[in-house]
Amino acid sequence: MIYLLGTADIDPHAKDLGTTCGGEVQGAGRFARGQAYFSYLRARHPSGWNQRMWFVAGVAHDVRKMFNSTCGVDALFDVGACPDQ
Repeated sequence: MIYLLGTADIDPHAKDLGTTCGGEVQGAGRFARGQAYFSYLRARHPSGWNQRMWFVAGVAHDVRKMFNSTCGVDALFDVGACPDQ
């Protein structure tokens, strides 16, 4: 499993971003929330962990830009390797 997080996905007022108390506690934007979720999973499963998190620099909530990025192509076709975060 590879989690791709866009480093520019930080808008706390983005469309469809949960604004409940529970959502706000996770982080201000999707980039922060994705990192919090990954950290939670890693802490919950300390042994046998085989998931990765890659950052896609300069990309916000844009699926086309995410999957056309170098890291997106690497993840989809299992070629190359972006640095793990």
